[in-house]
Amino acid sequence: MLNKDNYWVGLVVGVAATVIFYGVLYGANLLVIHGLGRPMVRKSHYLILLSVVPNLLLLRYYLGRKKFTKTGLSILTLTILFVLLYFFNYFQNPQ
Repeated sequence: MLNKDNYWVGLVVGVAATVIFYGVLYGANLLVIHGLGRPMVRKSHYLILLSVVPNLLLLRYYLGRKKFTKTGLSILTLTILFVLLYFFNYFQNPQ
């Protein structure tokens, strides 16, 4: 399934990588809080923004090595969408 140049494969891989990495970051943050008494990041919603980092590595893999443009394009679109949604939800407009 992962060796197909398909838009749906890119969406599934991009969402799965983001969700799994968020779970890893959240668990690591809990361990750091329990061990050190303070969180890994200043605000917990920063973990959401950090969870798109594996998508950048997947972009490099699918676009650079495999030359799968459809899969890479859907991962790129999903990553941009996640980042835009993050900033729309958590950015406070200073006036």
